Amino acid sequence: MESDDDYSTSTQGTQVPNISIERAFEDGEDVRVSAGSAPNYTGGRVQKVQAYLPKNLQSLSQMKNHVTNKLKGCAIDENLSLRVIKRVLLIQETHLQQRAKKKRDDKGNIIRHQKPAIAKQVCAEFGIGNSQYSKIVTSYFTEDSRKRVVYSTAGRGLKPGNATAKERRIPLTVENRLLTQLFIRQKRANRERVTARQVVDFLVEKGRLHIERDESGAFEKKAIETACRAVRRFVDALGFVRGRRSGNLVQKKSVLLQKENYLRVFIANREAPAEDRLREVYLDESYIHEHYHRNDDSLWDPNDDQDIQYSKAPAKGKRYCFAAAIQGPDPRVVQHDGLAKERKAGLVPNTLWAFCPQSRAANTGDYHKVFDGENFVNWWKTQLLPNLHQPSLIMMDNASYHKVKSAAPKLGKMKKQEIKEWLQGKGVPLQDNMTALALRECARNYIKDSIPMDCVEAAEEMGHKVLFTPPYHSDLQPIELVWALVKGNVGRQYNKNTTMKLVYERLIAEFHKLEQDGHQLIEKMVDKCASLTKTMYEEILEADDDDYSSTDEEDEEEGIPNNAEVVEEVQDDEEAV
Repeated sequence: MESDDDYSTSTQGTQVPNISIERAFEDGEDVRVSAGSAPNYTGGRVQKVQAYLPKNLQSLSQMKNHVTNKLKGCAIDENLSLRVIKRVLLIQETHLQQRAKKKRDDKGNIIRHQKPAIAKQVCAEFGIGNSQYSKIVTSYFTEDSRKRVVYSTAGRGLKPGNATAKERRIPLTVENRLLTQLFIRQKRANRERVTARQVVDFLVEKGRLHIERDESGAFEKKAIETACRAVRRFVDALGFVRGRRSGNLVQKKSVLLQKENYLRVFIANREAPAEDRLREVYLDESYIHEHYHRNDDSLWDPNDDQDIQYSKAPAKGKRYCFAAAIQGPDPRVVQHDGLAKERKAGLVPNTLWAFCPQSRAANTGDYHKVFDGENFVNWWKTQLLPNLHQPSLIMMDNASYHKVKSAAPKLGKMKKQEIKEWLQGKGVPLQDNMTALALRECARNYIKDSIPMDCVEAAEEMGHKVLFTPPYHSDLQPIELVWALVKGNVGRQYNKNTTMKLVYERLIAEFHKLEQDGHQLIEKMVDKCASLTKTMYEEILEADDDDYSSTDEEDEEEGIPNNAEVVEEVQDDEEAV
């Protein structure tokens, strides 16, 4: 229901929506903002538009340089000064709150919090220089509150900074970027440390940078320091960053192929007619420790000396491992409030499997080791499949116990002659005088291509289909959100009297609550991951084949020029220009 406040009257008397960009994003609308233009109104309504952020560092760097150039010479008004002052106060407030907590390390010593670099952070966020920042804070932060002044240059004809662009010592050309990129890539491939100092030597060697030398042939101290600063500015302008590169940023071709196959099968099932569509089922395993808690957001009084502070949390203790499955709504029926429970999205009935490992070693390290192919296949055949009443698309990760093939022999315990006789019994053609290594490889290929997995075989016999999610893509599994919800609710009930029995009772209670009343919540989780899957699929369709990197050997086989040839071509083009 729209209120009268959502509309404003234009000069022509026509009502048009008064909707801000922030509110549109909160409401989930598709908003596109084009530079230099206002939102279009059609029939008294805002036309839905969308904002596209840069998807790579190169385009981001170009936009960043464009904004930086626009900021040069701009006046400092009161609005900007007040925002700078507020940001300074917020950073200082966070620092004082952390210092008031007086956290202690394992030895009981108070952890000293390092004072934040407020000036550097604020200048980078607001695009102002150190001198302008100094004028803003010194004008406002005075001992006498009556003398506080909000610094402003607007209306006085003052322009901060130097708006005149100067020639760079190292030009930002395509050739310089590719040369530097290749140098850093080779260093990282060899696991060598690479900093601006190594880049300086490289650019000097390539004749891209000249540094004065003394009589002994060494670089002059002042000249090398100046050159290092110029190189640091150069690599910053190119978008390079320092530190550890985290995440699986460069994926293997096999992972990309698995990802593409998963997305295609998933989208094809979603776009199929309702009578042919398979019901989506997701399953996974997880665990919870005896002393798992969510007390990090508890209130406490820093001035209360009698408040009990535990120097060290208790050990994690034993843990419960559990598995379960969720399913989306039945695609073959129309959704409405009176739908039967078995037709709604939710926890698949009777699929919860929770147990506490008896072995002490099984309560530490990777929890996957407490699951094996035998007990998982047993759960698959006795608890999961009997409770799926419609043809389903079962999605799970690539854990080894998910892909058990009981019909396959254990090649590691077989001798050469046994492997040869087994292959001959399967009708596999063999060459004369094959070594044991070649026979084992031949047997592995036969097992991979011809022997089905136990789970897949059992599911297909009942009309279901199994789909494995690609590695490193747990965000495509909505059951991960279920784990976060269940474990979070159990952890919030923790106290010092919590025992393993209580953990189990709370865990079962949360799953029971989810099974009874979690239909709508689980449906939202499934839709969220499905939306992400659709976005990934659209990006793959829009992406060019050249976006996927390949090795030099593959490029040579396919006749693709390597990076060195690209640099030479760029150099020839620049000389021609």
